[in-house]
Amino acid sequence: MAVTPVIVSPKKSSVIPLVPEFITPQDGSEKQDYELAASKRWLAKEAKGLPENTTFLGDDLYCKQPFCEQLRQMKKPFILVCKLDSHKTLYEWVDDFERLSKVENIIINESKGKKKVKKHDRFVNPVPLRDTDDALFVNWCELTIT
Repeated sequence: MAVTPVIVSPKKSSVIPLVPEFITPQDGSEKQDYELAASKRWLAKEAKGLPENTTFLGDDLYCKQPFCEQLRQMKKPFILVCKLDSHKTLYEWVDDFERLSKVENIIINESKGKKKVKKHDRFVNPVPLRDTDDALFVNWCELTIT
């Protein structure tokens, strides 16, 4: 198994594969290796060579404070998925802001031929990533298309 990062662009239909990081037990470690640890190793070794305007994307697995802190220390922007069941504190804050009418809402209705599309953006800044005194505060957004 390996973490296989790629470079993508909304303006291109192809991707550029980057050097993978294999998920294997590390020398001297008694713990089994895992995807997030391999990703952190990859960042430390390979991310410095990427263009400055690189934004890191990832699913909920990567939306953990140590990984986000590593990206911030490297001054790398990121967009990561954070699911409700793994980020309860963050969503409690979003709910509180919603009750206080502090969540920004943007609704755009578009027509695409005979189809009508509604894009609903919600965002709030900042909210804590976890329930600790040293929690990293992040910006949260959601896009719903119907």
